[in-house]
Amino acid sequence: MSENAAALLPLFDQLTDGICLSDDNGRILYLNPPAERLLGFGLDQIGEASLCDLLCARLTCPDGDDCARACALKKAGSSATAATFQGRYGAKPFFAWRDDAISRVDERKSLRVRCLKTATAWLDRAHPGKRLTIIEDATAQERLETERADWRHMLAHDLRNPLTSIQAVLASLQDDAQGGAPVTLDAENLRIGVANCRRMAELLDLYLDVAKLDAGLMPVEARELDGAEVAARCAADQEPLARSRGVSLTVRATDPARVLADESLLERILQNLLDNAIKYTPEGGRVELSLDAASPDVILFHVTDNGPGIPEEELPLLFDRYHQAQARRQGRTKGTGLGLAFCRRALSAMNGDIRVESTPGEGSRFSVLLPRAVAKEFP
Repeated sequence: MSENAAALLPLFDQLTDGICLSDDNGRILYLNPPAERLLGFGLDQIGEASLCDLLCARLTCPDGDDCARACALKKAGSSATAATFQGRYGAKPFFAWRDDAISRVDERKSLRVRCLKTATAWLDRAHPGKRLTIIEDATAQERLETERADWRHMLAHDLRNPLTSIQAVLASLQDDAQGGAPVTLDAENLRIGVANCRRMAELLDLYLDVAKLDAGLMPVEARELDGAEVAARCAADQEPLARSRGVSLTVRATDPARVLADESLLERILQNLLDNAIKYTPEGGRVELSLDAASPDVILFHVTDNGPGIPEEELPLLFDRYHQAQARRQGRTKGTGLGLAFCRRALSAMNGDIRVESTPGEGSRFSVLLPRAVAKEFP
């Protein structure tokens, strides 16, 4: 290996992508640490084995074939100087008992591989024909794309349900009209239609608002507010829901607390947290909205319930709407994740934050943190 190539090795060692140098026959000359981690072996473990056998032959393309068979660089007479693959690398999937059920286990990584022929002498003056292979771990990106697709399917499903109810009401009216009967819309059908239209509108509004917050397009007008007054108003709005579900809703927010926030966004955040707490708390349970103004810099709103609680492993991803799609598919949650995603993004836009503490079987507490309004001093 030339001095020029040797000088680049420390740089390769610092990259996050895997780098492999090999000769024309695929014999590996160098692997940087990320490449060793992704492939599961080190340079001292491979002997004379070729990169084609160790990587590409174990890389399964989307069509099910191994990538080594499709490599243009290996074809006789080919003038190709580069080849790119993406596939699943590692042992074949298998079935195993997990959580009292037989599940398909696929522990393979998703790797993106780019192999380049180098016709320069900077790698080796005596043997200029070498290959530079870049190995990128695409597992996280693939998982994110899968979660996004799951979430879109879940959203479409949640929009279809109320549409089906509305269609049933309209179809009933149509049947009456075609049969010559008087077309009458009774109070119950009218209630069903209006409620389902409202559900769709709320879901679409949440979807659009989260997108606006992600893009920085949501107008935010932070001003000084009376935190206790906002809390009392939100609790009063949620009282009918709590009463209908047999849940006790109390407010502990009597101390004056001047908070700097957008009034509309703050109300929506508290309403969302209260709505979730009431829906997940069983009949006879308790939900409390409290205000903590003890800090000189921050005002805290706490929404506390004694519902089923949230498993510890779910807490770090609770505000990730894409993760919520997977959790719902597995039966661990019932919502879309849009409401909590909205809360986090709206609070971020107001220089605030949201935190959660939970103990399974005992309940949860969501805490909204917002800056305290600074008292104005007049000369």
